Amino acid sequence: MTDNAPSRSVPARRDLAVAIATFGMTEGPRFPRAPLDAEAWAHLMTDVSSQRLLGLADAAITAGFPVTEPQATDVRRAAEAQAIDCLALDTMLVGLADEFDRVGIDFRVLKGPGVARRFYARIEWRPYGDIDLLVRPDQWDRAAAHLVELGCVRRFDEPRAGFTARFGKGASFVTPSNYEVDLHRTFVAGPHGLAFDPNLLFTSPVTFDVGGRTLPMLSDVHGAIHVGMHAILGSAAPRWIPLRDCIQIVRSGLEVDDLVSAAADLGARWPLALALRHAHRDLAIPIDSAIEQWGNDYRPTAREARAAEVYRSTDQRYSRQALAGLRAIPTWRARAEYAAALALPDPAYRRRREQSLVGRLRLSARLARRARP
Repeated sequence: MTDNAPSRSVPARRDLAVAIATFGMTEGPRFPRAPLDAEAWAHLMTDVSSQRLLGLADAAITAGFPVTEPQATDVRRAAEAQAIDCLALDTMLVGLADEFDRVGIDFRVLKGPGVARRFYARIEWRPYGDIDLLVRPDQWDRAAAHLVELGCVRRFDEPRAGFTARFGKGASFVTPSNYEVDLHRTFVAGPHGLAFDPNLLFTSPVTFDVGGRTLPMLSDVHGAIHVGMHAILGSAAPRWIPLRDCIQIVRSGLEVDDLVSAAADLGARWPLALALRHAHRDLAIPIDSAIEQWGNDYRPTAREARAAEVYRSTDQRYSRQALAGLRAIPTWRARAEYAAALALPDPAYRRRREQSLVGRLRLSARLARRARP
């Protein structure tokens, strides 16, 4: 009888992908003893590509991950193409920063470019596929209009004029060169994006340089919270690069009391704790700081658990987040305006989404029930 189990000398597919995802963070990554066969290599490259690990894979190969020459060439070429895209995004970012400075729009760069430069040993280890900018709520509409003036196309409109600037996460814009800019008002949609004043995020910025241009990003404390929220709330299954981002920032010298206090101010203690737990569980990163131990020990309140669960569902995510967001809005007047915009949006918005009157009435009833104390 043929034994189809993998050789003990070849780690399982997931273990190999994790070894690449955590390259440079852990001692003695477990690499195979010999190059993988074509089928195993194809499976591994699927994981590497989907998790955006090409730069780390190229570095792992340089450090001794055994590959054939064609395998090494394929990874190197793909990593180089990815690096070229990041360079184009950097150029676009500097241009957008100049434009926003020129017209007086305050902004912070989120995630990729800043995190790659401040917390990774090499920039190419932390790729990014778009540019994320946070602007103040009272400047969001003006920033969006300026992007349109620059030739960008907004991908999704809003239920009523001004809704995003008051209640939304933000919007995505496609540039004339076919890159994407995500213009944020807050970190996420739904209750976790409505639970705090986004102006808090503009305190104590730090900076990084792109081609000699100094750019502002979130404070390290807020940056750690953001990437943790992005990892846990941005998709039903946490992605590995945001989980690694969170650990990299946490281990840069943050104090546990400062981070936990800021997370409480943003209503984000449970998402942050979940991100730390998933990093240890999914990426097999050992606990190595007081902050990481706090994440492992933290127990959510019932309200925190309910709010996070809304984002982890794969069914009707937007509707669930919209409904759950209602109770996060502090005043009854603002709640009424939020509910009215979602239940009875502008006619053009309804037509573009082919929304029926019956469907809107059902949503209205659910919003009314959710608004009750």
